[in-house]
Amino acid sequence: MQEKKFIVQFNEANFDLIRKYCSKYDLPYLEKVLQSNLIETSSESEYHLLEPWIQWYSFYTNLPFSEHKTFNLGDCLKHSHNNFIEDYATVGNNVGVFGSMNLKNSDYFKVYIPDPWTESSSRGGLEYSLISFALNQIVNENAKLNLSLKSLVGLILLIGIPTDLMHIRMITKALLSFVKKDRANLAALFDYFLANYALRKSKSNKLDLTIFFMNGLAHIQHHYFLNSEFIEGSNPSWYADSTDFFYESLKIYDKVFERIFKIINHSDELWTITGLTQKSYSNPFCYWRFSDHKNLLQNFINTSFEVFPRMTRDFEIKFKNKEDENLVLKFLDEAKIKHSNHTLSIAFINIDKTSKNSYFASFAYSGEEKNIKLCHNNKEVSLENKITFIALKNAGHDQKGWAFTNKNLNTEKKHLPIWELSNLIFKQ
Repeated sequence: MQEKKFIVQFNEANFDLIRKYCSKYDLPYLEKVLQSNLIETSSESEYHLLEPWIQWYSFYTNLPFSEHKTFNLGDCLKHSHNNFIEDYATVGNNVGVFGSMNLKNSDYFKVYIPDPWTESSSRGGLEYSLISFALNQIVNENAKLNLSLKSLVGLILLIGIPTDLMHIRMITKALLSFVKKDRANLAALFDYFLANYALRKSKSNKLDLTIFFMNGLAHIQHHYFLNSEFIEGSNPSWYADSTDFFYESLKIYDKVFERIFKIINHSDELWTITGLTQKSYSNPFCYWRFSDHKNLLQNFINTSFEVFPRMTRDFEIKFKNKEDENLVLKFLDEAKIKHSNHTLSIAFINIDKTSKNSYFASFAYSGEEKNIKLCHNNKEVSLENKITFIALKNAGHDQKGWAFTNKNLNTEKKHLPIWELSNLIFKQ
């Protein structure tokens, strides 16, 4: 029987910190991960390139950024680099992809659910389409905690029928967290249900390679790192209470890995990979997101365009021709934020041309007050009811990463760039 491969993309998880919790608290399955064979990974050295969608694309393609030049989330659709996951599928292996960041679809995949920020269709049937729709809405509108009927159906399919006491407890915990608007627990629980779903579908579809993406801990670190008992500093009381959200989430992730270790066979190969990690900020700052990008921006851009929200404050604008491009770029370059004291600051940063007909940008405002205005060409629009508070950003990216495996590593190398890791995964 051919061994099955499972790749858990535990995005940005800080295992230096997880190790400290495992030493103090009972987290047996995270401890089991820590006891696995370890390769430390590195990624890009320039900070502006330390984005997860860049590192993961490097992982898939075996190429550093200098060679693949894929800078923005969703840009996987604009390139045709070979990737090891598709290569593995083309030689007759059944492959399932569940939310892997910046990985495009392939005719060779048996199952494919895109990440929530990439405009790609799912593969495998109506069920996967409904789940993909639900993931998109849940992740992109997490600040509102709204669910459409279609998303609710997708979420029910994702969660599935509870077959054991652990699953019932997790569903109950999710319902209570939703009522309390506990976004930290919901982020971790969302990963639990996605991981459990991927494992179920791996078995029913007889997948040879199952790869799934868990982003909840990255979210919790970005938002609540300073609440950790092992991190110096604290969040202001207006933002968060004294709960150690990192520890609370680790108790859920311990159950995720309990499920993984109990479902996979002894002969199966398991990889847990972080891509990169995070380190805490000494001076955290706010992230805001437009509530309705198109409705707001059409006040300033007098032409036909489309806008696609990306992660948190990021978005991409698509237009038709050169004249439209000039209008879009002029707005992004020149727009200002007017503060309540009438001072001005730039409105957008990270402006980047992503294709012949599109620009990527990030909303730059990072203050605490909501009584601000977006201004351009003598026009002002109040943002007080048009932006949603995302988080007080607690942590930034670091190039260090971890790759844990139960595979016997016949190598003396203990450090690898992330783009060389797949060579080790498929080394016989």
